[in-house]
This record gives sequence, C-alpha cells and structure tokens, in this order.
Amino acid sequence: MVDASRAGPRAPGRAWRWRRNPLRRRSDVVDAWIGLLLAVLLFVGAPLAGALTGWAVHTQEAAQADRLRATSHSVQAVVTDRLPRPDADSQQVGGGVLLPATVRWTTADGTRSGVAKVPAGTEQGGSVQIRVDDRGNVVPPVRSDVVIAADAIETGSVVTAATFLVVGGARLTANALSTHHHLVEWERDWVKTAPDWSAHGR
Repeated sequence: MVDASRAGPRAPGRAWRWRRNPLRRRSDVVDAWIGLLLAVLLFVGAPLAGALTGWAVHTQEAAQADRLRATSHSVQAVVTDRLPRPDADSQQVGGGVLLPATVRWTTADGTRSGVAKVPAGTEQGGSVQIRVDDRGNVVPPVRSDVVIAADAIETGSVVTAATFLVVGGARLTANALSTHHHLVEWERDWVKTAPDWSAHGR
C-alpha cells in the first residue's frame, strides 16, 4: 500500500508541463509557454489595449474641442430652409441628432449664410446657435466632455472585445494544432514500441 502521507502533491491540470519528468517532451514545454503567453494577452493585453485606445481617443477629441473653442465663437443664426429627415448617417451629439441646414447670421460686415449642423426638429425660420471661426466660416459644434468620454469608452470597449476574440481564437487554434501534433507524435512512438509490446505479450 502506498503511504499517502509520503506522496508528493500532484500538479493540477497542465502544471505538470512545467516540471521535469520522464513524460514531458519539448513540445509540452512549447505548449506551456504558448498557453502562458496567450493567457497574458487575453487577460492583460486585451483590457490594456482597450484602455490605451480609449485614452488616445479621449486625448485627441479633447484637444480638438479645445482648438475649436480657441479658434471659433458662437453666434445666433436663423434656419432658412426645411431640414431633411434623419437617417442612419445623421450625426449624433449628446444623444441628439444634428442635420445639415442653410443658416443666415448677421456680422459687423453684414449678413452671411452657410451650411451648419443644427438639431433635428428645428423649424424653418427657427433660431439656432452655431460656431464660426475668425474668418466667418462655419465650423463643427464643440463636443462636450460627456460625449467625448462616451466615445472613448465605446471605442475602448470595442477594441477590448475585438482583441479578446482574436486572442481567444488564437488560443483555440493553438490547442487544436497542439492536439494534432501530440496525436502524430503518439502514433509515431507507438509504431516504434508496438513490436516490443507484442513480443512481450507472447
């Protein structure tokens, strides 16, 4: 009878691949390192990629908003035509839909007109706030901090999910290739050892 108190701890799962033993092959060590690398990419790399992407998007959009605030100002304008109906390509800002419309506003040099994005539902002749630069050209509306943060979170989440799927797919592929490789190895070794087993069995 084997003394259980003297038996060493058994390595759970695939931990035996990290220990020296007669059954371990070079391919087992390679599989272990590949599995560790993919696990790190899956649980560390994917969230980190999403966080870095979200941070980059937030930084870029915040800088763009600061430039617009510094180089443009808000003026009161009047919508001179009827707005088109919203569609899938309509710009959304802060939960609202913006549509292109011809607007007219007054400057120190007279009256000017141009195309600006205005809230959907604005009636012809309605008053809206638009932004123009120092030369009087219409510029895009400044995105709020809330919208910028929402864009950054959404983009980061998409990148995290995409990275997770790619690495997860790579892990499944690696497992399938590893299993196939081991089966080939076992079959080759069995061809070598089968005659000896048959001889001992006689």
